[in-house]
Amino acid sequence: MRSFDAQQQHTMDWKCAPATKLESTIAAFKAVLPGWWFSLGESQLTAYASYAPTGESEHIALIPVDKRFDSGFHADLPQPATLSAALLDVLGQALAAIQEAEEAEEAST
Repeated sequence: MRSFDAQQQHTMDWKCAPATKLESTIAAFKAVLPGWWFSLGESQLTAYASYAPTGESEHIALIPVDKRFDSGFHADLPQPATLSAALLDVLGQALAAIQEAEEAEEAST
């Protein structure tokens, strides 16, 4: 049986990228998509993020066009990765989906 110190070292030996610019990434997200919720986290395997519009966002009306506006947009990036990279990945997904929905709406009118 391994000692506590050996067990603790094993669980703390994550291969994560160093933290960088997370607060500025969050501020950019809030400026670009106000009224959206987000969550993020990290494990020794991935950095992950999720976004979706709340009832206060105009984008909630896009649920009939794309169910991700209800279930959320998700990224699960393998380590080493940063939380900022996961947030930016999901932001890119959301912005692309908004553009696709707007183009589809314009084409149908």
